Amino acid sequence: PIDGVLASLEIQKELKEYNSKRAEHEQLHTRIGLNTGKVFMKEGDVFGDPVNIASRIESNAPHDGILIHESTFIGVKEFVDYEKMEPLVVKGSDEPLDTYLILGYLPGVLEMYFKTNS
Repeated sequence: PIDGVLASLEIQKELKEYNSKRAEHEQLHTRIGLNTGKVFMKEGDVFGDPVNIASRIESNAPHDGILIHESTFIGVKEFVDYEKMEPLVVKGSDEPLDTYLILGYLPGVLEMYFKTNS
């Protein structure tokens, strides 16, 4: 989960920098939705409920935002600044989903991450 969240934050940071140098009609914007769980791969495609839930979460993420499911949040909550969102009702899920908007990483997280992953 931490790899996905940090990569997502880096993507958003780079896009913000890119967009700051472009006219509005040339800018690139994205929404990112993350979910953690067991999936399977067949012929280069990834399948499973976690993929479907991630897609639903992504479509509900704010413009240029990162929205994560509770399954991902559990693995990153000590490392990020976040806002808990209202439960999200999505197609294909019997229960509302607990999601969190990622606002950034906490001080020292990147240094710690690179130190332990070098």
